[in-house]
Amino acid sequence: YLGYNNIATIKEGAFTGLSNLKELALSGNSISSINEGAFTGLSNLKELYVYEHNIATITEGTFTGLSNLKGLYLGYNNIATIKEGAFMGLSNLKELRLDNNNIATINEGTFTGLSNLKQ
Repeated sequence: YLGYNNIATIKEGAFTGLSNLKELALSGNSISSINEGAFTGLSNLKELYVYEHNIATITEGTFTGLSNLKGLYLGYNNIATIKEGAFMGLSNLKELRLDNNNIATINEGTFTGLSNLKQ
């Protein structure tokens, strides 16, 4: 758990070498951006908690490498824009939480590939 610290940015390869990690909680920090490839190497991650931040945009490639992810929790941010392909590669995702954000528009293809999504 890395919640409620002062983390502002998650850079590419930040979690390299943690391939057995199953759950990562980053909530309650001051994260405003997540670089493409930030979660590379977390191939066994099942749950990712990234809520209560200042994230405004989710870009393509943000969650690259999280092929076994089951739950992604992005609530209570300032997300206004989700780029097409932001959730590519998350074919095993069952729960996606985007509540309490500033989302105004959802573009075609935003959720393409999330065939196992239940919530």
